[in-house]
Amino acid sequence: MSAPHSRIPKTPPIQTEDLLDLIQWNASTATHELVSRKLEECFTNSTLCSTCGPVLLILNPFCTGIEGMHIGTPGLEENLRKLATQAHENLASSGLPQVVFFTGESASGKTFSSQRFLRELFLLSGGKGSGTDLFKNVLASITVLRALCSARTAISPDSSRMMRLFELYYKGRSLQGAKIKCYFLDQNRVTASPPREQNYNIFYQMLAGVRPEDRGRLRLEGYTYKHFHILSECQSPQETQDTLIRKYEAWKTCLGALRIPHLDVLRILGAILLIGNVEFVQSSDGTCKVYGEKELVSSAVLLGLSSRMLREVLLGGTGTGESKKSRVTSAFSNNVNITLRVLSRALYTRLLGAVLRRINEQLHKFPSISSSNSPTLSQEDELSIIVADMFGFDTSNNGLEQFCANWTSELMQQSYYECVFKVTTDYLRDDGIDTDMNFELCSGSPCLSLLSNPINGLISLISEYTPVDNPHKPRHGLLRQMRNTHRANKRFVDLGESSELFGVIHFTGQVVYDCKKLVHANFDTISGDLVQIFAKDSCSFSFATSLFSVELSQPPIQLCRVTPPLIDTNQATSSNEKTYKTFLGDFHTRLTHFFEHIKEMQPHFVRCIKTNDQLQPDTFNRLTVRRQIQSMSIIETIELISEGLIYSFSFDEFRERYGFLVKQAANQTDVDVCKITLRTLSNFYKPDTVISSAEQFAFGRTRLFLNAHSHALLEKLRSERERHAASSIQRAFRRYIVRKRLTPVNRPHRSASLSQVESLRSGSTVVNGGNKPPHIPPQRRYTIVGGYKVGFPQIRRMRATYEGEHGEFKLLEGTQISVLGVSQNRGFLIVEHNGNTVLVPFQYTELENPMARPTTYL
Repeated sequence: MSAPHSRIPKTPPIQTEDLLDLIQWNASTATHELVSRKLEECFTNSTLCSTCGPVLLILNPFCTGIEGMHIGTPGLEENLRKLATQAHENLASSGLPQVVFFTGESASGKTFSSQRFLRELFLLSGGKGSGTDLFKNVLASITVLRALCSARTAISPDSSRMMRLFELYYKGRSLQGAKIKCYFLDQNRVTASPPREQNYNIFYQMLAGVRPEDRGRLRLEGYTYKHFHILSECQSPQETQDTLIRKYEAWKTCLGALRIPHLDVLRILGAILLIGNVEFVQSSDGTCKVYGEKELVSSAVLLGLSSRMLREVLLGGTGTGESKKSRVTSAFSNNVNITLRVLSRALYTRLLGAVLRRINEQLHKFPSISSSNSPTLSQEDELSIIVADMFGFDTSNNGLEQFCANWTSELMQQSYYECVFKVTTDYLRDDGIDTDMNFELCSGSPCLSLLSNPINGLISLISEYTPVDNPHKPRHGLLRQMRNTHRANKRFVDLGESSELFGVIHFTGQVVYDCKKLVHANFDTISGDLVQIFAKDSCSFSFATSLFSVELSQPPIQLCRVTPPLIDTNQATSSNEKTYKTFLGDFHTRLTHFFEHIKEMQPHFVRCIKTNDQLQPDTFNRLTVRRQIQSMSIIETIELISEGLIYSFSFDEFRERYGFLVKQAANQTDVDVCKITLRTLSNFYKPDTVISSAEQFAFGRTRLFLNAHSHALLEKLRSERERHAASSIQRAFRRYIVRKRLTPVNRPHRSASLSQVESLRSGSTVVNGGNKPPHIPPQRRYTIVGGYKVGFPQIRRMRATYEGEHGEFKLLEGTQISVLGVSQNRGFLIVEHNGNTVLVPFQYTELENPMARPTTYL
């Protein structure tokens, strides 16, 4: 079987520029303007990727027609392939789990780059990862989730509204399984999309591509997106009808590949669309009149419910369990409409959770993966690489979704600060090496303390002031409490007593949030009576029942969560797990848990940069890029790398990795080998470069510290030595294979004397004395027929039909052939046939007229 790379179209490698080389390793000359200019030069030269020490920068050129992970597309750029190889080798050598973060603003290309990186990891897994069923299932999963969780926003035409974690599980170097985890934020978009934006892509694709026979089953005959309130109030789709149909067919095919019944999913989506057209209006006599009776009945049928029961529960006339006593017999129209919207959001988020569980059932091939209780880490005997497509920093609407995404970006920035800056300086101080580097300005601790302090942080205050029974119930005093608590905090911005707005100074700058929007979107409860009607005895649609299986398996309660429990895992919520009544509180717990666990992993950082805010292809806006590199602490990273000792090794680790570059004595210690190896580095610096040994490396009590330039030189020498060794091994092996295929020719040695040659010809068995084995005489260049010696060439006739071993020739019985001599292969003659020489067994031939040729009598 050929290597997988032969089945993938090749692309020319994209050049990679190192920002440190561009600024000549001088941090004092590095400014945001200079870095943005250098990136523009790279962009002009079609170099989309640059490195800044351990950080990879990727420029998004907004080129159209690129699909990151779809079958048949080219592989990763050379620099991403190198990063994938590094993560794969680190996992195998150290046994430490790896995590690769793709970060950046919205529309910076994080999702696209992470998918191409994921493809490369599969290619590295045994050489055939891209052809396995596991890889095909991952491709199908990406297509399914992309349709369900992507939408057009004010910033991006195809924005992913969730954070995705792709976990690949290894045993040794063999890929055993995978898992996808999602952090879904934008559930309110299902019923109320922001202005100038669209609902989720799947609704438009479904209405364009569903077949006529399926439309009848879904009760959607005669409907277009303009007939549904949750779609008509949004921006019209920009894609053509053919494009929408093509994407729907691809989504449907991928559902089938994952063994998810597409009609079950379509029934839930159709019910959500129809529920959006139902509205209750309070009449003059105090009762509720329904507009959209047909849609109410149709949605009930799709959900497997009785329309009468659904209406009664919505109006408060039917209840179960404890809530039956506390419910009133009538309901105001506004509250009923709120309940309908909450039901739509609950159905959509739980549908996503159900699809995700089905996906992971197909991806889990390693037995212990599904038994892991941790949402991010596997068992100790499993190795994992996590590819994290993080939330982008967003200021488009400044609602709860943007608040959560920006808080995630703050956590990601703090993780970058701790892994790149803080760990380096702490290692130096702990090992007794003085350093004057101070990067406290890069720390996001002040902003994180403002947002997520468990006592009086903004997240805690918003959750505390969010009503759990009605999102429109007034809860005064939240903004006043924020002002009183954080008035002295430099990261909190008070916009005035009369305003409902407040500001937070993030690492990218100030962002203004609407307090009322945050509280309204934080509402995350649904009536327990509404959940109970999906029980098996009242719901005939088993898939809809499974969406609420956790709540239905427990005693009835008055309020349930809209968001399904643990949407990112296969485990159901345990009975003793704390229940969070607000969306923000639940998201805070899950995200904090994730960032706690990644501290035990080896991180890699990929920073994605959009080249302009207008999303124009092949356009570079220096101000846009400068804003992003300023928030990414690129200048501070350059300063640390060019002036600091950021790489550290224990002495035995250094000897094991680089010791083979120099000659070693048997009695040399690890420290001696380190000193000898580093002494040779001065020969490889440029002649005009003046760098003292103190700037190149430093010996601590237990570890050796290197600057980035010395580390790069050592890695270059190591790669060259390994490449040369591999070439030598390959050259020797190929020489052996070629020589093995060649037929040996028995010729006398050049130094043999004439008498020895004559002795060989005469058949003498003693040439070099009796203490050596006799020489094998050469083969005869004649045949014996009837006591006569007949020489070559000979005319012979085929006694029987003979066909070549591979069918390349065929000699029929009675055919006259010309024999040129005896073959080296015992029992075969060399025969001339159609201008070529072929081998024919001796017993298949006979001499046609032995007396017709000159002979010698023996």
